[in-house]
Amino acid sequence: MKMEHSAGAVIYRKREDGKLEYLIVQSVVNHNWGFPKGHLEDNESHKEAAKREVFEEVGLKQNLISTLCVRKNIC
Repeated sequence: MKMEHSAGAVIYRKREDGKLEYLIVQSVVNHNWGFPKGHLEDNESHKEAAKREVFEEVGLKQNLISTLCVRKNIC
């Protein structure tokens, strides 16, 4: 079984009224909406990949507050 390794980020801001707004992006391939993410490059950590993907997809340089790892086996 092949293991896919991807990393991304959930980016949000708190409005003055206390509500949260989330940043989502639309895929140019299938037009689905989701959080910025992508595959790891050679010898890249999940944190490095998440930061790179966010910058490549939306142009933001962010500080990671916490990390979450999700693994998915693909055939």
